[in-house]
Amino acid sequence: MDMNGLQRWYLGQYVCSGFVRSFQLTDKGTGNYRLLQLNYGPAARRAERLATASDLSISAASNGTITAIHYAKQWAHRPDLSCSIATVQASNIAVHEWLRQAIYDGDELATC
Repeated sequence: MDMNGLQRWYLGQYVCSGFVRSFQLTDKGTGNYRLLQLNYGPAARRAERLATASDLSISAASNGTITAIHYAKQWAHRPDLSCSIATVQASNIAVHEWLRQAIYDGDELATC
């Protein structure tokens, strides 16, 4: 599978969350993850949400460094839009499943 920039950027976290997930019997394990977050709206009511492949694409160097962000058409009218990297502590299983669905189009590690 040829990976896009977003998939390359998340690859280390996808591998890690999948590895940790494979050794857990419950959903109690957590880890620290760096996730791309969309920020939009006026300062007093700023909204945030995780960015998905349908929101943006990125250009990333082979080492994962983001070199450019390209927003999807549905965001083009938002002059108040920005993207940031949020570090969150979250369930390894939940992060892995979110990455699998939102970034890797349902592909598991063995098929990436």
